[in-house]
Amino acid sequence: MLMFKTLSICESHGATTDLISHIVSARFAFEELSCRLSYFRSVNHIWPDCSAKIEEIQQSNPDHIMFKEHEFVCS
Repeated sequence: MLMFKTLSICESHGATTDLISHIVSARFAFEELSCRLSYFRSVNHIWPDCSAKIEEIQQSNPDHIMFKEHEFVCS
């Protein structure tokens, strides 16, 4: 999720090969996604098998409503 967001930010600014731009974009992507990532971490703390169940659902039904464009919708 973070990688795709970082690449999206880089492409939107036309910086596809500049290392500094990638580092800055990764930081912006993390800031944008940090709340969602902390929610997911909380769910995994309460239900440790959450990630395994998500993978199972994704493999059996990749068009499930939880998944869209390389990211897991958890907020």
